[in-house]
Parts: sequence; structure tokens; C-alpha cells
Amino acid sequence: MDVNNIVEIASPGIIAYRKSIISFDLTRVLEEAKGILGKGPGTQDEIIIHRNDRVTHFLIGDPSLLRSLVIHIIKGLSIYKISGEPIDLTVENFRETPSQVRLGFRFTSRSELGNELVGYVESLKREGRLKFSSLANAHKLLQESESGLSADHSAQRITVSFFQDFTRDSTRSVIESGASLVTKREPGKAVKLKDAKVLLVEDNEINQKIVLLSLNKLVNHIDVARNGKEALELFGIKQYDLILMDIMMPVMDGIVATKKIREIESTGQSHVPIIAITANALAGDRENCLAAGADDYISKPFQVDVLVRMMKNLLA
Repeated sequence: MDVNNIVEIASPGIIAYRKSIISFDLTRVLEEAKGILGKGPGTQDEIIIHRNDRVTHFLIGDPSLLRSLVIHIIKGLSIYKISGEPIDLTVENFRETPSQVRLGFRFTSRSELGNELVGYVESLKREGRLKFSSLANAHKLLQESESGLSADHSAQRITVSFFQDFTRDSTRSVIESGASLVTKREPGKAVKLKDAKVLLVEDNEINQKIVLLSLNKLVNHIDVARNGKEALELFGIKQYDLILMDIMMPVMDGIVATKKIREIESTGQSHVPIIAITANALAGDRENCLAAGADDYISKPFQVDVLVRMMKNLLA
């Protein structure tokens, strides 16, 4: 049996999106996107954020959507820019009132493929058909929010830009920056296991298939990430109801990935339940997983009914 026919596996295809309007810190959302992509100071292809003092710090809007747009555009732009060159992200006020603000987000870098980039973005607008790429995903998300993607080039510089409308959050001040706003799922927001969007983070293909085969009749949608880094990238551009997180993985282990997810969530009011999965039930494993931010813990080999019971409890 082909496991890829059992459930929906993570792919670069066009994504679905559920809007969530909350208060958030603009700077933190942009920095989190950088962290997910691993493009911090001193790294190759560094992302440099420019924001003038007039840009509002605290906003009411959809931080997950904004983070997804930034990640998709940077990944898409990276194909066209010169390798090793940084990407400059400039945020500026386009329009503002006492309560509302329209912000522009402009991504620029050096490139010798300006014509190709502009042509591709124009084809997204003109043809209106689905194309499977990061820029196509960004274009679709912007269409749904009544905005659009623009591209330009001159003197070996390429630019991709978009705008978004937000409400000012007058109840918060810059002093609050860094405060945690994480809350559990609100009462009445329970998700049925069958309808839940689950992210399985597991590097071993055999273990992946075991979990997928075990859950295929119980869960309609499961994405798969092979390590913590892939999990962070998917978490940054999709919305999940529950995460099954293996602990021992290459590139980035489950403890680090769990901590980073909790840091990202501190921007807003979301909290995605995480079940940590370990290969051996060693002393201190459970405490380490819970301290990192996991909601529950199970060791391999496990009984499927025990895992399912945990999942249902966390989704309730």
C-alpha cells in the first residue's frame, strides 16, 4: 500500500488558510520569520529588516498570515537573487488614520534575473491558475485578503512587495514587547480528531508509515516533517491543531523545535498542543519534554489507543 495515498502529505502546493485576528507585536513576528528560515545576523543570505519610527509597533490583525507571507516571499525571492546576497525587508506606512494603518512590505536583493521574476509574478496575476511555488502561495494568500503581489527590477536589484491593512492596538505600549500572550484553546473551540490538522515530525520513514497507517482512518489530514527545521518551516506557513514531535532527529531535534514553536506562539494567543515521542523511556525524558513546552509525552513502542486518547484529550 502506498502511504502517500493514505493521508495528505506535506507538499509545496497551494495551501489552505484559516484567519485568526488577534493583537500582536510586528517586530516579533518579522524576527520569528527570520528565525524559522535560519536567516539571522552573520548567516549567508541574511535578512535585514528596516522599519522607521513611524511604523506602528502593536497591531490587531493576523500574525500567522503575515508570517506566512514573509516566509513564502523570502523563499521565492531566494530563487532569483544572487547567492550569498542579503535580502532587505523594508516596512513603511502607506496610509494611516487614528485607528487604522496600511503597511507596505518591500523585499529587495541583488539579482541578474529581474526580467524572469517580474514575468513570473505577472503570470500569476494574468493567468489566474494554480502554480506550485512559494510566490504562488503568497499570491493566493494576498488575493484572499484583498491585496496583491508586485514585482519590479532595476540596476541588478529585484523587488517584491505587498501591503496589508491592520488596526492599531491602542491598549498596548512598546514596554510590553516580549510579554507572553500564550493561552490554551478557548472553551468551545474543541476540534474533532477526524477534522484535526496534524503535523507528524519524524525522521525515520518506517516510523512515519507506522504512525500514518495507525491513524489513517481516524485523521483526515496529516503533514510530515523529517526534522525540527522542516517542522518550523511548515509551522510558519500552515496552521495545525496538534503536533506529534519525535525527540531524537538530525538537523534540529524535537526539544529545540518545541522551544522555538513556543517562542513563536508567544507573539499571539495561540497554543498548539505538542505530544513528544521518544525512542526510550529514560529517566528525566518526560520532565525535559514538558519543560521544553510539550503538553504530553509517550515513548516508543506505544499503543495506538494510548496515543489516540492523548490526542483527543488535547483537542477537547
